[in-house]
Amino acid sequence: MVRLAALFRDDFKSVAADLGHVKRVSNDETRTVLGVIPRPAREAVAAAGRSIVARGLAG
Repeated sequence: MVRLAALFRDDFKSVAADLGHVKRVSNDETRTVLGVIPRPAREAVAAAGRSIVARGLAG
């Protein structure tokens, strides 16, 4: 569907180009260079949800 939409809408073209490609990312450099220890994904998602509700953006 996105590939079809990309034929007619420029804003879908960049998204369509990424379909099917797995992007490998790592936070190793953040950990080693900056010394940052990221939150576990579950905790980060919960905190984002609480922040959205607290700001009255959902709820």
